[in-house]
Amino acid sequence: MLRTFIITIILFFHETNICLSQYLVSELDASVGYLIKHSPLLLLPPSQATYGLHLRFKKQTEADAYWKIAYKLPEVGVGFSFFQMGNTAIYGNVIGVYPTFTRYFFRRPKHAMHITYASGISYNSAPFDALANPLNVAIGSRLNNITSIRISSQFVVKKQLLGQVAFSIFHTSNGSLQLPNLGYNIASLHVGLRFAPPHKINNQFNINDVLPYNSGVRYFFRASIATNERQAVGGPKYPIYIATLGVSKQITLKNKWFTGVDFEYNSGIHDQLIFNANTYSNLQLAAVRSSLIVGHEFMVNRFGLPLQLGYYVYKKAFKPMPLYFKIGAFRYYKLSKKNRTQLLAGIMMKSHFGTAEFIEATLGLQY
Repeated sequence: MLRTFIITIILFFHETNICLSQYLVSELDASVGYLIKHSPLLLLPPSQATYGLHLRFKKQTEADAYWKIAYKLPEVGVGFSFFQMGNTAIYGNVIGVYPTFTRYFFRRPKHAMHITYASGISYNSAPFDALANPLNVAIGSRLNNITSIRISSQFVVKKQLLGQVAFSIFHTSNGSLQLPNLGYNIASLHVGLRFAPPHKINNQFNINDVLPYNSGVRYFFRASIATNERQAVGGPKYPIYIATLGVSKQITLKNKWFTGVDFEYNSGIHDQLIFNANTYSNLQLAAVRSSLIVGHEFMVNRFGLPLQLGYYVYKKAFKPMPLYFKIGAFRYYKLSKKNRTQLLAGIMMKSHFGTAEFIEATLGLQY
């Protein structure tokens, strides 16, 4: 999902200086799938199949850094996808470009299985338009986020050439920056080829040899800002202000757990209350939501990939379902070698079970 975007694009360009002399894996496959009708608000059942073409370039990492050893030598790269959405008059075509991060379940001489995470930018050729395309209530913008998870099985066809079969879920939406924003969810089966030039992988490592990590309890504060459209298509965009306080504990080189509280002020709710002539004595307080949070963060060198679950404990005026999720990516910066206080910067997307509410930019401190 979104939380892989920042981390994988930086890792790809850090690890590869693209030129013909380098070792790069290339993959090409075709897919067939269906749009998932994940919301009753989708007016038309997307009964026609979707078809896709996908091209990826990857680089195999080496055992020259502790995070690579911890993740058992992942592959980082960049991918391109084209989707023909079945009913193109309504749903259009989707073109996506995204960084990728691949982790292996196992590798054998003639067979391997891996999982690939990707998130990037997509272009939709037929978004909602009140006059030209009023039936597409899933996507209201041409530029969107595209995120996918893919499980693949590969087998040797002949030297340097491997066959692949895979299953994937692709999601594309804009985080409610522009309504409508139900999004596309595409489930697909893939068949394709993988070309891998001769290359000896340095995988003779011991996971127990990694350097120790800071396993103590740490405290963090994050301040974030977001924006979204409310209610009407083409309506005003309102700022949202978020503050987060919590504690965290890293239990392995890769895994960190955290818990805390989230406070959110939504100026769009405030203006909506004024418009609806509500009788709340304090409209500013009525536009506040607070929640208890718990989450997990994958640590990859100086980057973190958080997945956060929140439970509302105060939501006076705005009454969505009680749970929500946030996913994203952080970059940590040491303020000094001796001081363990760190600055963090990143991006997160908030969602109520498949429908994104907003995308937030965040800055914070961890100490």
